[in-house]
Amino acid sequence: MWYTFIYIVVSPRHKTVKNKRNFTVYSGCSSMSLLRIHCLGDFRAEIDKDKILNFDTEKTRALLAYLAVESDKPLRRSYLVGLLWPEEPEERALHSLRQTLSRLRKVLGENLSKALILTERDTIQLNPQADIWVDTRVFTDWLDKAYRFYRSQKGQGFFHFRYLKRAVAVYEGQFLEQMVLNKCDLFQEWSLLMREKYNMQAIKAFSLLASYHERRGEYQLALQAALRIVALAPWDETAHAQVIYLLGLDNQWSAAQCQFLAHKNYIAEQLGVEPSEEVMRLFQQVREAASGKSVLEPRMPALPYQLPDSFSSFIGRENELDEIMEMITNPGQRLITLAGQGGIGKTQLALELAHQLVGVFADGVFFISFVAAQMPAQILPFIAEALGLVFSEEAELQTKLFDHLRNKEMLLVLDNWEHLLSFAESTTLLDNLLRLSAQITILVTSRERLNLQQENLFSLSGLGYPQDHEILLEQAGDYDSLCLFNLRAVQMRRDFVLNETNLPFVLRICRTLDGLPLGIELAAAIVFEKGYEYTATQIENDLDVLTSKITNLPARHRNLRAAFDVSWDLLKPKEQTVLSRLSMFRGGFDRHAAQQIANAGAGILSALVAKSLVQMNSNHRFYLHEAIRQFAAEKLETHADCADVQQSHARYYAAFLARKNPDLKQAGQPQALADIQQEFGNISLMWNWLVEHTCIPEIIACQDSLYQFFSVHSLIKEGMHWFDTALQKIQYAPNAELAQAVLLVRLGALAYTAHELPRAQSALLRSQEILLRHDTSDELAFCRLRLGWTYYLTKDFSAAQDYVWQSMDYFRCVEDALGESQALSVLGSICLKQGKQSEAKALFEEVLRLCRKTGNPRQLVQTLNRLGDLSCYDGHYDLAVHQFEESLVICRQLNDRYNQAILLNNLGTIYHVRNDYTQAEGFYQKSLQICREIGDQDGIALALNNLGELATQQAHYPAAIRYSEEALQIANQLQENWTIVACLNSLGEIYSHIRQLEKSQDYFIRAIRLALKIDCIDLVARVSVNLARVCQLIGDQPNAVALFRSAIAHPATEHDLREKAIGWLKEMGIDSAGEADDQLLLPLVTAYLSGEKCY
Repeated sequence: MWYTFIYIVVSPRHKTVKNKRNFTVYSGCSSMSLLRIHCLGDFRAEIDKDKILNFDTEKTRALLAYLAVESDKPLRRSYLVGLLWPEEPEERALHSLRQTLSRLRKVLGENLSKALILTERDTIQLNPQADIWVDTRVFTDWLDKAYRFYRSQKGQGFFHFRYLKRAVAVYEGQFLEQMVLNKCDLFQEWSLLMREKYNMQAIKAFSLLASYHERRGEYQLALQAALRIVALAPWDETAHAQVIYLLGLDNQWSAAQCQFLAHKNYIAEQLGVEPSEEVMRLFQQVREAASGKSVLEPRMPALPYQLPDSFSSFIGRENELDEIMEMITNPGQRLITLAGQGGIGKTQLALELAHQLVGVFADGVFFISFVAAQMPAQILPFIAEALGLVFSEEAELQTKLFDHLRNKEMLLVLDNWEHLLSFAESTTLLDNLLRLSAQITILVTSRERLNLQQENLFSLSGLGYPQDHEILLEQAGDYDSLCLFNLRAVQMRRDFVLNETNLPFVLRICRTLDGLPLGIELAAAIVFEKGYEYTATQIENDLDVLTSKITNLPARHRNLRAAFDVSWDLLKPKEQTVLSRLSMFRGGFDRHAAQQIANAGAGILSALVAKSLVQMNSNHRFYLHEAIRQFAAEKLETHADCADVQQSHARYYAAFLARKNPDLKQAGQPQALADIQQEFGNISLMWNWLVEHTCIPEIIACQDSLYQFFSVHSLIKEGMHWFDTALQKIQYAPNAELAQAVLLVRLGALAYTAHELPRAQSALLRSQEILLRHDTSDELAFCRLRLGWTYYLTKDFSAAQDYVWQSMDYFRCVEDALGESQALSVLGSICLKQGKQSEAKALFEEVLRLCRKTGNPRQLVQTLNRLGDLSCYDGHYDLAVHQFEESLVICRQLNDRYNQAILLNNLGTIYHVRNDYTQAEGFYQKSLQICREIGDQDGIALALNNLGELATQQAHYPAAIRYSEEALQIANQLQENWTIVACLNSLGEIYSHIRQLEKSQDYFIRAIRLALKIDCIDLVARVSVNLARVCQLIGDQPNAVALFRSAIAHPATEHDLREKAIGWLKEMGIDSAGEADDQLLLPLVTAYLSGEKCY
């Protein structure tokens, strides 16, 4: 196992022996799997849908089922034994319960069972907070949501049929259908009661769905639901009648006759009665229809509706459909506004909702488009036409239309209402429509909200897409925007396939368009003509490229500019001016920034939000959709004050960054980092403007905050690019020498983190030369501290200590606890490299004291990691876990994923040493996942190598070789010597285990030679113990004893290795306390490598 250190200050990876990567772990178990328990139908339990658990006894299954269904409360052990072992004496029954619990834990696995099963002395409970899916709970939850507003009386709310469908999909059969426990009457009684309860709930749900589908003319779906009722309640004559009728309607005459006979025989045998007259009459009608004497008419006439056909298939929006459907089922929300910018998909969503609601409203569902309406007088004729009403005189239109609508249960969908909002009559008309009937619901689509008291607003945003990360090809179907692009592209070219080559460009398109459906459809239509990369790049620069050649689209949907122009023309002049200025922001803004930069008062900002041109999230942060921002930016470019707005924006965010600098070095760092992250788009624009205009005072004021941000978030290459570009731009500017010096320090510090040591030292030495000519002691101390780090990495410890002590003098003089702690950290790291563990520990404990004083979270993270690593060296694993976990909590607050991966790796090594292989693997895999996501190649190699060592411990040797060889290949490509040594050592251990001793010895010798070359004593000690083991196995006892004893005595040898060496000496019958001192290891190893004797 290999630990990983975190360098203090700029956090490069420093490793100690054990592929450790310092940071703490999740509570409970890592990488927790989802346990799914099915009780409706045949009982089964599975992990993550794909691994079915096998139980050796029926009572183990019964116990898990009971715990799952009754998980809302702790269950007394005395009750459970009475439930499952009623005939056994109490002590024996309790023993049986303990054994069954043990079997259950074994099947679930140690990690899962610890988190899921809560045991006390007298009680047992399945953790109600754990990640457990129980079908009975899911079934009742969906039903509760479906019936939230449902009343059986007309007009008193509807059931949510989308939720109801999900509920019945969970219901696979009767409760614990095949589970029978002999002589367990109490359990069987409970099972019977539960079965009856869930059966009744299922019957009601299937009955509602059968009627819903029959009203919609979906007879096959209605038949499926009715058959489920008959299976659950064979005595239910109404359900039998519905099945007979639906079979007859489908011309399944023989099946209808069989159903009738089955019903007749059942009630005769079970109830001693004949079918009712109604059923007999229905069956006679079916027989006559079968013989051709009559036609079987639908029992439920189709409910009226008037909906336009949709020429394009509907994609995604499942969450939006659920939420709006819930609003519609609520009788208290009768006016719903679906608001959003042009092209966002309001009409398509409203139309899909309307189609799904056919059969729910007794008097129909009607869709009325007002895109062509120019004045309020057109509203009533449009509605009348949709309802199929014709009136001879215009004067009687309103009276007769209102008479027709009075007391109706109806859904009216009024599309494109924004054209009429400027007329007061439109508002009055909506109010009157709602007063006509308490059972009319109105769904309005509009670019602006209605501002009516009865209005319930639903703001529509773009389709989902991966926000800021790449995805695997198989994950593309999880995102609505990618699904829409794929569908439209296939319509354009049947041979289109979303693949690994075009996926990155499609992602760019969807992100640039912020999931705007109209934009995505237009992009999919031109991508074959323009090419993927060209289209993605053009959209990022000019949205006018998105123009459709399809002739039957509405004019406003043929390109994005037309959609925007409609909204722009509806704005007042002041609103137009403010909107164009707001286009200066990137990634959003708050009220204060809007006021200062765009002169956007609260009233205008609210008006733009109401018109769907500005979006506001739950944190009261505002943003513009990218398409709107680009078009508004074009308007800004024509304004005389464009340059003034740009300057205001840059100076505002430069001052913002400067204000954050003190917090970045104290306890307020997490919030300061979060604030900078939130404004990073604006900060990027600001920095480019400052550099382009050589604003030296502002550059100096905000550069350190940028450095802190880049460093903490591991954005090393990006930070180097920012500072390098700035240096090139300002090199000939007047009075820029000091600015060059401070930028060179930050560039050098980041280059050091990137392991570009020559570049780092060059930049830092140039900076020091300039700073010596200026009165800037603080910057000079900062520069020298970073120089100390670079010389530390090049193993020039003397020069490193000189630079660090020079910086230390300044930090102590001005009582800069943060600077002092960073300097002490360098000295502690030097001690570690020299094998002086006790001195290093004392230095890092002093650093910890200073860190707690300053409250700097990042420094605290790094120091706790170091101390955790030293605790591992001493075998104090509980203390190490505590230190790593405290560090990880802080690290997650900082969103420092690089160091999270390090800590997860290091926690894995502790569980590895403790032989808790399941926990260890979970941490290693999580670390590996993060490293792959952030591109940390060295971290990937270390995690793989640790997985290889773990596989070795479990005798999975082929897997171990694959892991470690892959890790070695990566380390060789990186030329990362420390990691190469770790991989060589691991491969040597594998071949030692499988007794290929010559090969093993070769790997260990290569590892020791490289460890000596890089002057890493702790690695030499580790590999020496393993080499001694090979000597023991091949019969070279003298060399084995000498190497074992010298490693045991050396202070750089870790506790677990020392224990192994002592154990192997005992195997040889030799006392570990023989003649050896802590200075013999290196001479003995050197002698062995040169072919001499170690003794």
